Amino acid sequence: MTFLPPDPPNQSPAQRKRKKKKRKFPSQSGFWTMMKRKKAVEEPARVCGPSNKVELDPDLRFGLEKAKRQLESLRQDLTQFRDRLISARGSLDRITTEESETLEGVEVVIMRKEQDILGLEFDIHWATDYAAGSRAN
Repeated sequence: MTFLPPDPPNQSPAQRKRKKKKRKFPSQSGFWTMMKRKKAVEEPARVCGPSNKVELDPDLRFGLEKAKRQLESLRQDLTQFRDRLISARGSLDRITTEESETLEGVEVVIMRKEQDILGLEFDIHWATDYAAGSRAN
């Protein structure tokens, strides 16, 4: 006859059994999140042939070029606006507060657009490097 230790007063054997079970992988959700990110990063680039040459997705290339054209257009508009304002006022010292705030606002928009484009270029280069590296391994 085997001797079993007495049950604690507030636990039945089924409760004790449930308490002992532990999850094998407590961070599985983090793993799947990482896999989704990895898949999202791998999709923008296509690896071509055995030479490990990486080709950008045409939609991404088109979007990047379009954003660069828009930025260049904004820069030209700002330069023309500033030149017309200076010629109308005679010098930068005579520009009103409202006009200078408008100029600063347009410059802020251009800076944000530049940051967006640089971020997009960085993401694309990182994705292509990652795809080329994973293809080489």
